Order: sequence, then C-alpha cells, then structure tokens
Amino acid sequence: MNKAGPSNYTQYLFIISLALFHLTACTKHQNLPDAIETYHERIYGVLELPHTDLDINLDLQAPPKSTWNIDIPSLQINMREFYALDGCEIKSIVAERNTALGKIQLPSTRLQYEWRLITALRFCEEQLSKQSNEELQNKTTMWLEQKQDLYALNWANMFSQSQEIYNSLVHSGGFIDGNSDDNFTQAKLDLQQILESLRSPESALVNLESALQSMQQHKLYARSLRSQLLLTQSLQSMTEDITNWSSTFQCNTRRDREDLKILRNVFNLYFVQEIQAIASQMNHYHYQLKPIFMDLLTVPQVHPEFSMWLQNHQTNTFENYQAAMREHIVMWQNIFVKCD
Repeated sequence: MNKAGPSNYTQYLFIISLALFHLTACTKHQNLPDAIETYHERIYGVLELPHTDLDINLDLQAPPKSTWNIDIPSLQINMREFYALDGCEIKSIVAERNTALGKIQLPSTRLQYEWRLITALRFCEEQLSKQSNEELQNKTTMWLEQKQDLYALNWANMFSQSQEIYNSLVHSGGFIDGNSDDNFTQAKLDLQQILESLRSPESALVNLESALQSMQQHKLYARSLRSQLLLTQSLQSMTEDITNWSSTFQCNTRRDREDLKILRNVFNLYFVQEIQAIASQMNHYHYQLKPIFMDLLTVPQVHPEFSMWLQNHQTNTFENYQAAMREHIVMWQNIFVKCD
C-alpha cells in the first residue's frame, strides 16, 4: 500500500477539519430543540403514547425587506449656487456620490454619507457667515435644514434595508442556548448602537459597521423568536395529548403512583432543569431588549409595516409562548395533585 506523502496528508487533515467545522456549524445553538425532543420522548414513552414528530412551523413570516423601503425625496440644488461654495468639503463629497460606486451605496454607507454631507454643510454655513455672503449662506442653511430633516428617513431605511439587520431578525437555524454562547451582552450593545446612530450620529456612526457585522453573526433576535415559536407549538401539542391521557387517570393503584413518580422525575429533569432554565434566560433577554426595540419603533420615519411586524413578534409571539408555558405547568400541577 502506498503511503500518503506530506502534501496528501495535509490535504487529508484539511478535509477532516472542514467536515468537523460544518458539523459544528450545523449543531450550534440546538440545545433547546434537543431538550424538547428528549422530554417529548421520555414523557410519551412512560405514558405509552404514540411518538409522532411534532408539527412545528418556525416561519417568522417576514416579507422581502424591499417591502419596508421608504422613498426619500432628493434635494434640489441650483448647480450655479452649489459651485459657488468654496473653501469647504461639500463638492468633493457630492462628487463621490455621483460616481458609479456611489450610486449603489449600501444603506449603512448611505447613512454615513448623509451625515458627512450634513457636517460639510454646517462647516460651509459657518464659513459663509464669515464672508458676509448672506444670500448663499441662506441657501446653505436651507439645504442643511432639509438634509437634517431627511436624516431620520435615511436612518429608517438603514434600519429596515440593511441585510445584516434583516438576517439578524429573520434568518437563523439556531435557538437560544441560555448561556454565554448566546452573546446576549453584545446583542444588546449592537441594538443600542443602531439607536444611537440616529440620536447621536457624530459619535455613534463610527461603530455602525461593526455593530451590523456582529448582529449578523450572533442573530440572537431571530433565535429568540424561533425559540418562542418552538416552545409555543411543541408545548401546546404535548399539553393537549397529556391532558387527554390524564382525563382517565385516577391514581388508584400502586402502578399509577409509580408511573406518576417517574413522570414527576422526567418533568423535573428535562422540563424544569433544561427547558425552563433556557426559557428563563430567554425571558431575561426579552425584557432587556424590548425597551430598545420599542424605542426604535417609536421613530415615526420607520416603515409602518416593518413596525407592525416587529411589534407583533415583540408582543404576541412572546405572550403566546408564555401562555403555553403556563398552561403546561398548570396541567402537570393538576395531574400531580391526584396522587398527593
């Protein structure tokens, strides 16, 4: 048998490493569905109920992000007056926008461009005041005010049209783990950074791109929504099946009491210690992030359909999940009391 040479051996290791990487990527953030599946199997095994796959729909029902785009009016400037602006950066900034690359700016790049333009117009206005050119200064003031008014619209488009934000809200194959792998602290900082890019652009825009990249990596917001949908639907299904079983359960025999003891142990081990522990952390994330999301949604320039979609998940999806958790726990309490 021929021995693999150094180059073949290196290639072999690379292939193995690549395979392990993909395996890890596929199994990341799967603690919650694994816990639910184990809980489901153990409970149904004890109850001798048919074990069928849970019918779960995790579609967050988000339309294409273009649906949330806002048409922003362009600023009409007399070119003769524009070219009369000397001694400030405004002409070079506008020239960048008119290049082929400038015309296809990403939403975040466009927002930063708009702020540079506002900053340059402020400087131009200040310079013109020193030159006693009142007519051109008044024009510059008018352009500046218009651009400042449009900044919030550009920010709203950045919020709804950035692919990184859309992915972080909508696209993820993972769920909440309830530990440091969730990157909650960073996720909270990222969301605050998005809000600060509206409130304090001069200091916050410098960190915008890093916040967007971070959001796309951790996707905590989408993972949280998917986790809520998963728990709602799986627990509702189990609650219905177990409730039907319990309607004829009286705890009259020694076998009944032994079965219920096993059920109590399974409930404590897999639901309380695993599922409920993850859910508790998810609740913490939700209550910490909700005020920031609500602040973002109070910005009147945000597209109303985007606001409705996000508001629905921040309220209805979360409330439905909490109701499913409560109903499942109350069901077990009513069953356990039969043997007390």
